[in-house]
Amino acid sequence: MQNTKIFTDESMMELISHGSSTFPFQYYYEDVGKFDNQCIDWHWHREFELVTVTEGILQCSVGNINYILEAGDGVFINSGVIHRFLSDGTAVIPNVLFASDFIAPENSSIYEKYLLPFLTSGISHFVLKSSSSWQKDILTSLSRLY
Repeated sequence: MQNTKIFTDESMMELISHGSSTFPFQYYYEDVGKFDNQCIDWHWHREFELVTVTEGILQCSVGNINYILEAGDGVFINSGVIHRFLSDGTAVIPNVLFASDFIAPENSSIYEKYLLPFLTSGISHFVLKSSSSWQKDILTSLSRLY
């Protein structure tokens, strides 16, 4: 059963856990149109998030930047970044959330060399458009993952 509301604390951090401590990865298949007010409201979480739009049109807001994503487009959202998704109707968005621990534990050289610089880079998000060949390759890989 699909969630229809996002629950957050006073800092807008989402209260639900994504994955588990032994497998910090979670897949969701959601229709934004089925959420209250057709909106996955403002929230943030420690996990990275990859979203693909497979049906409909999605308004994606990351911080104070708004995007319109159509079927075939997607977005990567970095850890700790506030965002929301809104639709005027059906907007099907398969998505995955995963903790940095899924890639490497904090006390590892992989974390120190590759993840920590990315986490502290200031890069909040990256929109993936199917009109770009290398971005389409990423979106195709995500589709296989789903």
